[in-house]
Amino acid sequence: MPRLKIDLEEQARALAEKQASGGIAARLLDLTSTRDYAVRQVADCLAGDPVLASRLLRAVNVSHYGLRHRVGSVERAVAILGQRSLRLLAVSFAVVGKQQARIPGAWRRSLTVATAAGRLADRDRLTRGQPVDTGEAYIAGLLADIGTFVFATLRPEVYPDVIESCVHGEELVAAEREMFGLGHPELGARFLSRWRLPEVIGDAVARHHADSEESADPPAAFTRVIQAADVIGRGIDSADPARVAAAKTLWARIDPDEDATAFVRAVAEEVDAAAALFDEEPADPAHRDRVLEAWSGGDGADETDPARGPTSTRPDALAKVSV
Repeated sequence: MPRLKIDLEEQARALAEKQASGGIAARLLDLTSTRDYAVRQVADCLAGDPVLASRLLRAVNVSHYGLRHRVGSVERAVAILGQRSLRLLAVSFAVVGKQQARIPGAWRRSLTVATAAGRLADRDRLTRGQPVDTGEAYIAGLLADIGTFVFATLRPEVYPDVIESCVHGEELVAAEREMFGLGHPELGARFLSRWRLPEVIGDAVARHHADSEESADPPAAFTRVIQAADVIGRGIDSADPARVAAAKTLWARIDPDEDATAFVRAVAEEVDAAAALFDEEPADPAHRDRVLEAWSGGDGADETDPARGPTSTRPDALAKVSV
Protein backbone atom coordinates (compact mmCIF):
# COMPACT_ATOMS: atom_id res chain seq x y z
CA MET A 1 0.00 0.00 0.00
CA PRO A 2 2.76 2.55 0.73
CA ARG A 3 4.24 1.86 -2.71
CA LEU A 4 0.88 2.51 -4.39
CA LYS A 5 0.52 5.78 -2.48
CA ILE A 6 3.98 6.91 -3.57
CA ASP A 7 3.23 5.95 -7.18
CA LEU A 8 -0.01 7.92 -7.18
CA GLU A 9 1.64 10.98 -5.65
CA GLU A 10 4.41 10.84 -8.24
CA GLN A 11 1.88 10.40 -11.05
CA ALA A 12 -0.20 13.31 -9.76
CA ARG A 13 2.86 15.53 -9.70
CA ALA A 14 3.84 14.37 -13.18
CA LEU A 15 0.32 15.10 -14.45
CA ALA A 16 0.44 18.56 -12.91
CA GLU A 17 3.85 19.27 -14.38
CA LYS A 18 2.70 18.10 -17.81
CA GLN A 19 -0.36 20.33 -17.72
CA ALA A 20 1.62 23.23 -16.27
CA SER A 21 4.31 23.00 -18.96
CA GLY A 22 2.19 23.66 -22.02
CA GLY A 23 -1.02 25.17 -23.31
CA ILE A 24 -2.94 28.30 -22.48
CA ALA A 25 -3.20 27.50 -18.78
CA ALA A 26 0.58 27.26 -18.47
CA ARG A 27 1.01 30.49 -20.42
CA LEU A 28 -1.46 32.21 -18.08
CA LEU A 29 0.52 31.03 -15.06
CA ASP A 30 3.69 32.46 -16.57
CA LEU A 31 2.06 35.79 -17.40
CA THR A 32 0.58 36.14 -13.91
CA SER A 33 3.65 35.01 -11.96
CA THR A 34 4.02 38.49 -10.43
CA ARG A 35 1.45 40.87 -8.99
CA ASP A 36 2.27 43.55 -11.57
CA TYR A 37 1.30 41.34 -14.52
CA ALA A 38 0.26 43.02 -17.77
CA VAL A 39 -3.51 42.84 -18.15
CA ARG A 40 -3.30 43.37 -21.91
CA GLN A 41 -0.87 40.46 -22.35
CA VAL A 42 -3.15 38.13 -20.39
CA ALA A 43 -6.17 39.22 -22.44
CA ASP A 44 -4.23 38.64 -25.67
CA CYS A 45 -3.26 35.18 -24.42
CA LEU A 46 -6.90 34.35 -23.72
CA ALA A 47 -7.82 35.47 -27.22
CA GLY A 48 -6.05 32.30 -28.40
CA ASP A 49 -8.55 30.11 -26.50
CA PRO A 50 -12.13 31.39 -26.93
CA VAL A 51 -13.54 28.59 -24.74
CA LEU A 52 -11.31 29.52 -21.80
CA ALA A 53 -11.96 33.22 -22.37
CA SER A 54 -15.70 32.58 -22.34
CA ARG A 55 -15.49 30.59 -19.11
CA LEU A 56 -13.47 33.32 -17.42
CA LEU A 57 -16.09 35.87 -18.45
CA ARG A 58 -18.83 33.69 -17.02
CA ALA A 59 -16.82 33.21 -13.84
CA VAL A 60 -16.40 36.90 -13.16
CA ASN A 61 -20.10 37.49 -13.83
CA VAL A 62 -21.42 34.78 -11.51
CA SER A 63 -18.81 34.86 -8.76
CA HIS A 64 -18.32 37.13 -5.79
CA TYR A 65 -16.81 40.34 -7.11
CA GLY A 66 -19.53 42.84 -6.14
CA LEU A 67 -20.29 43.83 -9.74
CA ARG A 68 -23.27 46.02 -10.51
CA HIS A 69 -23.07 45.55 -14.27
CA ARG A 70 -22.31 42.54 -16.42
CA VAL A 71 -18.74 42.36 -17.73
CA GLY A 72 -18.43 41.71 -21.47
CA SER A 73 -14.75 42.46 -22.00
CA VAL A 74 -12.07 39.82 -21.41
CA GLU A 75 -9.55 42.53 -20.54
CA ARG A 76 -11.93 43.97 -17.94
CA ALA A 77 -12.55 40.49 -16.53
CA VAL A 78 -8.81 39.91 -16.22
CA ALA A 79 -8.40 43.17 -14.32
CA ILE A 80 -11.27 42.32 -11.94
CA LEU A 81 -10.26 38.72 -11.23
CA GLY A 82 -6.74 39.57 -10.13
CA GLN A 83 -3.60 37.45 -10.02
CA ARG A 84 -4.60 34.65 -7.65
CA SER A 85 -8.11 34.14 -9.03
CA LEU A 86 -6.79 34.02 -12.59
CA ARG A 87 -4.24 31.39 -11.64
CA LEU A 88 -6.76 29.29 -9.75
CA LEU A 89 -9.28 29.38 -12.58
CA ALA A 90 -6.59 28.45 -15.08
CA VAL A 91 -5.80 25.37 -12.99
CA SER A 92 -9.43 24.36 -12.54
CA PHE A 93 -10.21 24.63 -16.25
CA ALA A 94 -7.03 22.77 -17.19
CA VAL A 95 -7.92 19.83 -14.95
CA VAL A 96 -11.63 19.37 -15.61
CA GLY A 97 -11.29 18.29 -19.24
CA LYS A 98 -12.86 14.95 -20.08
CA GLN A 99 -13.12 13.90 -16.43
CA GLN A 100 -16.31 15.92 -16.01
CA ALA A 101 -18.28 13.25 -17.86
CA ARG A 102 -16.69 10.44 -15.84
CA ILE A 103 -18.00 11.78 -12.52
CA PRO A 104 -21.56 12.97 -13.15
CA GLY A 105 -22.65 15.77 -10.85
CA ALA A 106 -19.17 16.34 -9.44
CA TRP A 107 -18.80 19.86 -10.75
CA ARG A 108 -22.28 20.83 -9.61
CA ARG A 109 -21.20 19.72 -6.14
CA SER A 110 -18.01 21.77 -6.54
CA LEU A 111 -20.03 24.80 -7.64
CA THR A 112 -22.26 24.37 -4.58
CA VAL A 113 -19.27 24.28 -2.22
CA ALA A 114 -17.70 27.23 -4.04
CA THR A 115 -20.84 29.33 -3.81
CA ALA A 116 -21.32 28.50 -0.14
CA ALA A 117 -17.66 29.34 0.54
CA GLY A 118 -17.96 32.73 -1.11
CA ARG A 119 -21.03 33.52 0.97
CA LEU A 120 -19.46 32.28 4.22
CA ALA A 121 -16.16 34.15 3.86
CA ASP A 122 -17.39 37.18 5.81
CA ARG A 123 -18.96 35.32 8.74
CA ASP A 124 -17.13 36.43 11.88
CA ARG A 125 -17.76 33.22 13.79
CA LEU A 126 -15.85 31.34 11.12
CA THR A 127 -13.08 33.81 10.36
CA ARG A 128 -12.66 35.13 13.93
CA GLY A 129 -11.76 38.53 12.57
CA GLN A 130 -9.20 37.28 10.05
CA PRO A 131 -9.78 38.58 6.50
CA VAL A 132 -10.84 35.97 3.95
CA ASP A 133 -11.23 37.10 0.35
CA THR A 134 -14.65 36.03 -0.99
CA GLY A 135 -13.45 35.50 -4.55
CA GLU A 136 -10.55 33.33 -3.45
CA ALA A 137 -12.82 31.36 -1.12
CA TYR A 138 -15.15 30.75 -4.06
CA ILE A 139 -12.38 29.37 -6.25
CA ALA A 140 -10.83 27.32 -3.44
CA GLY A 141 -14.26 25.74 -2.96
CA LEU A 142 -14.32 25.01 -6.67
CA LEU A 143 -10.92 23.30 -6.39
CA ALA A 144 -11.59 21.45 -3.12
CA ASP A 145 -12.46 18.14 -4.79
CA ILE A 146 -9.91 18.43 -7.58
CA GLY A 147 -8.36 15.22 -6.27
CA THR A 148 -11.38 13.24 -7.46
CA PHE A 149 -10.68 14.35 -11.02
CA VAL A 150 -7.01 13.48 -10.63
CA PHE A 151 -8.03 10.01 -9.40
CA ALA A 152 -10.36 9.66 -12.41
CA THR A 153 -7.46 10.60 -14.71
CA LEU A 154 -4.90 8.28 -13.11
CA ARG A 155 -7.23 5.35 -12.33
CA PRO A 156 -10.03 5.61 -14.92
CA GLU A 157 -10.72 1.89 -14.85
CA VAL A 158 -11.74 1.78 -11.17
CA TYR A 159 -12.25 5.23 -9.66
CA PRO A 160 -15.64 6.16 -11.20
CA ASP A 161 -17.13 3.06 -9.56
CA VAL A 162 -15.56 3.99 -6.22
CA ILE A 163 -16.98 7.50 -6.12
CA GLU A 164 -20.35 6.30 -7.43
CA SER A 165 -20.73 3.73 -4.64
CA CYS A 166 -19.60 5.86 -1.68
CA VAL A 167 -21.07 8.76 0.24
CA HIS A 168 -19.01 11.83 -0.57
CA GLY A 169 -17.03 12.74 2.53
CA GLU A 170 -15.74 10.48 5.28
CA GLU A 171 -16.91 7.25 3.60
CA LEU A 172 -15.38 8.12 0.23
CA VAL A 173 -12.06 9.22 1.74
CA ALA A 174 -11.88 6.01 3.81
CA ALA A 175 -12.48 3.91 0.69
CA GLU A 176 -9.84 5.84 -1.24
CA ARG A 177 -7.28 5.43 1.52
CA GLU A 178 -7.99 1.71 1.76
CA MET A 179 -7.73 1.18 -2.00
CA PHE A 180 -5.06 3.71 -2.99
CA GLY A 181 -3.24 4.63 0.21
CA LEU A 182 -4.44 8.25 0.26
CA GLY A 183 -7.65 10.19 -0.16
CA HIS A 184 -8.66 12.78 -2.74
CA PRO A 185 -7.99 15.72 -0.36
CA GLU A 186 -4.30 14.75 -0.06
CA LEU A 187 -4.01 13.85 -3.74
CA GLY A 188 -5.57 17.13 -4.80
CA ALA A 189 -3.17 19.08 -2.58
CA ARG A 190 -0.19 17.18 -4.04
CA PHE A 191 -1.41 17.97 -7.53
CA LEU A 192 -1.92 21.67 -6.83
CA SER A 193 1.53 21.96 -5.22
CA ARG A 194 3.06 21.79 -8.70
CA TRP A 195 1.05 24.76 -9.92
CA ARG A 196 2.82 27.27 -7.66
CA LEU A 197 -0.40 28.27 -5.92
CA PRO A 198 -0.56 29.94 -2.49
CA GLU A 199 0.04 27.53 0.38
CA VAL A 200 -3.28 28.48 1.98
CA ILE A 201 -5.09 27.00 -1.04
CA GLY A 202 -3.29 23.68 -0.77
CA ASP A 203 -3.97 23.50 2.96
CA ALA A 204 -7.68 24.18 2.46
CA VAL A 205 -7.89 21.50 -0.24
CA ALA A 206 -5.99 18.97 1.88
CA ARG A 207 -8.25 19.56 4.88
CA HIS A 208 -11.60 20.45 3.33
CA HIS A 209 -13.34 17.34 4.70
CA ALA A 210 -13.28 18.15 8.42
CA ASP A 211 -14.67 14.72 9.29
CA SER A 212 -11.73 12.84 7.74
CA GLU A 213 -8.73 15.16 8.02
CA GLU A 214 -5.69 13.75 9.80
CA SER A 215 -3.93 16.96 10.92
CA ALA A 216 -4.03 17.83 14.63
CA ASP A 217 -3.19 21.50 13.95
CA PRO A 218 -6.08 23.96 14.21
CA PRO A 219 -7.18 25.13 10.75
CA ALA A 220 -6.61 28.67 9.56
CA ALA A 221 -9.60 30.95 8.95
CA PHE A 222 -9.48 30.29 5.20
CA THR A 223 -9.53 26.52 5.75
CA ARG A 224 -12.40 26.82 8.26
CA VAL A 225 -14.48 28.59 5.63
CA ILE A 226 -13.86 25.82 3.09
CA GLN A 227 -14.59 23.11 5.67
CA ALA A 228 -17.86 24.78 6.60
CA ALA A 229 -18.77 25.23 2.94
CA ASP A 230 -18.14 21.52 2.39
CA VAL A 231 -20.54 20.49 5.18
CA ILE A 232 -23.21 23.00 4.21
CA GLY A 233 -22.71 22.27 0.52
CA ARG A 234 -23.38 18.59 1.12
CA GLY A 235 -26.58 19.58 2.88
CA ILE A 236 -27.62 21.62 -0.15
CA ASP A 237 -26.48 19.12 -2.77
CA SER A 238 -28.55 16.35 -1.18
CA ALA A 239 -31.93 16.27 0.54
CA ASP A 240 -30.74 13.42 2.77
CA PRO A 241 -31.99 14.18 6.31
CA ALA A 242 -28.65 13.34 7.96
CA ARG A 243 -26.66 15.68 5.71
CA VAL A 244 -29.23 18.45 6.10
CA ALA A 245 -29.29 17.97 9.89
CA ALA A 246 -25.50 18.25 10.07
CA ALA A 247 -25.50 21.33 7.85
CA LYS A 248 -28.29 23.01 9.84
CA THR A 249 -26.48 22.30 13.11
CA LEU A 250 -23.35 23.92 11.76
CA TRP A 251 -25.30 26.85 10.30
CA ALA A 252 -26.84 27.55 13.71
CA ARG A 253 -23.33 27.93 15.11
CA ILE A 254 -22.19 30.17 12.25
CA ASP A 255 -25.11 32.58 11.94
CA PRO A 256 -28.10 31.81 14.18
CA ASP A 257 -29.77 35.11 13.28
CA GLU A 258 -30.06 34.51 9.51
CA ASP A 259 -32.72 32.28 8.00
CA ALA A 260 -30.97 29.12 6.80
CA THR A 261 -33.55 28.39 4.13
CA ALA A 262 -33.02 31.81 2.55
CA PHE A 263 -29.28 31.14 2.45
CA VAL A 264 -29.85 27.74 0.80
CA ARG A 265 -32.23 29.18 -1.78
CA ALA A 266 -29.72 31.92 -2.66
CA VAL A 267 -26.92 29.38 -3.04
CA ALA A 268 -29.06 27.05 -5.16
CA GLU A 269 -30.10 29.89 -7.47
CA GLU A 270 -26.52 31.05 -7.88
CA VAL A 271 -25.33 27.52 -8.61
CA ASP A 272 -27.95 27.19 -11.35
CA ALA A 273 -26.77 30.48 -12.82
CA ALA A 274 -23.15 29.27 -12.70
CA ALA A 275 -23.87 25.77 -14.02
CA ALA A 276 -23.24 26.83 -17.61
CA LEU A 277 -19.66 27.60 -16.63
CA PHE A 278 -18.97 23.86 -16.68
CA ASP A 279 -21.72 22.93 -19.13
CA GLU A 280 -23.85 21.50 -16.31
CA GLU A 281 -27.62 21.24 -16.61
CA PRO A 282 -29.79 23.19 -14.14
CA ALA A 283 -30.89 21.28 -11.06
CA ASP A 284 -34.02 19.19 -11.22
CA PRO A 285 -36.80 21.40 -9.77
CA ALA A 286 -38.13 18.43 -7.80
CA HIS A 287 -34.71 17.93 -6.21
CA ARG A 288 -34.48 21.61 -5.27
CA ASP A 289 -37.95 21.43 -3.70
CA ARG A 290 -36.88 18.41 -1.62
CA VAL A 291 -33.78 20.24 -0.44
CA LEU A 292 -35.69 23.39 0.53
CA GLU A 293 -38.35 21.34 2.29
CA ALA A 294 -35.68 19.46 4.24
CA TRP A 295 -34.03 22.72 5.32
CA SER A 296 -37.31 24.32 6.29
CA GLY A 297 -38.13 21.40 8.57
CA GLY A 298 -40.60 19.60 6.32
CA ASP A 299 -40.91 15.85 6.29
CA GLY A 300 -40.79 15.40 2.52
CA ALA A 301 -37.12 14.35 2.23
CA ASP A 302 -36.60 10.67 1.63
CA GLU A 303 -33.83 8.67 3.31
CA THR A 304 -32.27 8.25 -0.14
CA ASP A 305 -32.37 11.23 -2.44
CA PRO A 306 -32.78 9.76 -5.95
CA ALA A 307 -31.04 12.76 -7.47
CA ARG A 308 -27.85 12.25 -5.47
CA GLY A 309 -27.42 8.52 -4.82
CA PRO A 310 -26.17 7.00 -1.53
CA THR A 311 -26.54 9.03 1.64
CA SER A 312 -24.97 9.46 5.04
CA THR A 313 -26.55 8.67 8.40
CA ARG A 314 -23.95 10.32 10.62
CA PRO A 315 -24.72 14.03 11.07
CA ASP A 316 -22.28 14.24 13.97
CA ALA A 317 -19.41 13.19 11.71
CA LEU A 318 -20.23 15.95 9.23
CA ALA A 319 -20.25 18.85 11.69
CA LYS A 320 -16.67 18.73 13.02
CA VAL A 321 -15.83 22.25 11.93
CA SER A 322 -14.16 24.64 14.33
CA VAL A 323 -16.51 27.60 14.83
